[in-house]
Order: sequence, then C-alpha cells, then structure tokens
Amino acid sequence: MNSSINNKAVEVVYILGAGHCGSTLLNMLLNGHSKVLGLSEIDTINFERLSQSDNKSAAEFWHQVREQYVSDLGETVELARFKHPSASELRKWTAAERNIYMKHNGCLFRSIRAVSGKIILVDSSKSWQRLLLLAESNDVSLKVIHLVRDGRAIVNSYHVKYGSFRVGFLRWLSSGVRALLLKNKFLDSNWLQVGYEKLTADPTEELKAICSFIGIAFESAMLDFRAHADLGIGGNRMRSQRVATIRVDEGWKCELPWKEKLKFLICGSWLNRIYGYRIWTNK
Repeated sequence: MNSSINNKAVEVVYILGAGHCGSTLLNMLLNGHSKVLGLSEIDTINFERLSQSDNKSAAEFWHQVREQYVSDLGETVELARFKHPSASELRKWTAAERNIYMKHNGCLFRSIRAVSGKIILVDSSKSWQRLLLLAESNDVSLKVIHLVRDGRAIVNSYHVKYGSFRVGFLRWLSSGVRALLLKNKFLDSNWLQVGYEKLTADPTEELKAICSFIGIAFESAMLDFRAHADLGIGGNRMRSQRVATIRVDEGWKCELPWKEKLKFLICGSWLNRIYGYRIWTNK
C-alpha cells in the first residue's frame, strides 16, 4: 500500500450495541465482503496471546500487524492502550490521555489496513466509550451501525449465562440510552440502526441496505460467512461453531421466567418501545 493511501483516514465501520446483540454474526457477514475485514472486538487484542495461536495464518497476520505498528509509531505494543476505559475512567481522562488512546488505535487501524489490503475495517467492540473516543480521531473515518435487539432477548442471555436479571438489564439499558445521546453527534449519513431480528430473518435485504450505507456493492458471498478466513479478536462462541444457518434466536420467549418478563415490562418497556419493539405481546 503506497504512503498516500496509508496516510488517509482509515474507513472503520463501528458496531455499537449491548452484549449479546448479534454483533459477532454481523461482523462475520461483513467479513465475507472482498473489501472488508471484520476485526470483531479488536479493543481486546493481545499480541502475545495471538502469537501462540494454533491458527498459524492468523498468528502470522497479527505478527505482521505488530511489526507494522512498531515500525510506524516507533513504540512497542506493550505501551499501547487499545482497550476502552470504563465510564468512570473516561470522565477523569485528560486531553493528553485521550490523544494517546486515539494515536495508538489510529496506528493499529492503519497497520491492519496496510497488512490486509482491505479498505474497510469492522470494529465490533460495541462500547460507547470507545466510539466516543474514535469519533474524535482524525485517523479514523467512522460509519456507525447501531445493532439493536429486543431487550428481553439480551436480558435472557445474561440470565442464562450469569443467572442475573440485573446485570443484563443494566448493561442493555446503559447501552441503549448512551446510543440515543451519541446519535446526535453523527450525521444521519454516518449512522444506521439495524435490528437483529430483521437481519436474521432476511439477511440478504438487510445486508444490501448495510452495504449501501457503507458505500460498497452487496456480494452474495457474504451470506456464506463460514467460508472466509476469520482473523477477528474476541467475540462469542459462535465464531468457533460450524453451523452456517442464519436464523432468528427468540429463545427468550420460553426461557425467560415470567417474573423477569414482568420486571422488564415495568422497568424497560419504554426504551424497548423507542427501538421499535412491541411490549404487550411476545413479538
């Protein structure tokens, strides 16, 4: 990649959302495009762990990224801050700390683009704090996909995984409210809301709309998301599964106890309604 291209802002599609919103699936679908590289939860990157990966092609790719990063920035990756700060930490950060974060992540994105040759990178870290910081960076040209899902499904996923209604509800609530506030910082042309249920019910049409938003042509190969090399970081166990069928997961309708459904109705129905979900039925 020539120097003029490498100095351009990196085109990044950022997937914003709550945990268990379907970001791993969307990242893998976008990764199937010839011009796109899905990075999944890139803010959790650990180069040392990647170097020990059984996936030799992935280990080699990230080794090259590391070398490119060190060459471009003149600093070791051990000094880098890629992980987003907590909300309380972010409030205390100085302008200098924010600039360092943006510098490190901007260089990481440029290094990945240089090594991969892809023109668009997908960051599905989902964190609103990370999005807020990246939006201030001159190194990144952002398009935001706000991936929404019925809050009851997200609460159910946390209930199944951790046995807690409170944890899932508060994380869903915080993510949803922050997204409403963050949207005002972006032009309509740079923000797209996508529903998990629509994506999984009709992936072709939703991907066509997403590709149009990003500025690329839809490719049918995207639907065969297991056929493409997956170099992403983190994500849920779906990345290691072999199932390639896309289907709507509405297990919450049977799995979520009625007491939790009632709690959600009382505490979260207002936000669920804002995002287009009917609350008096199971639809």
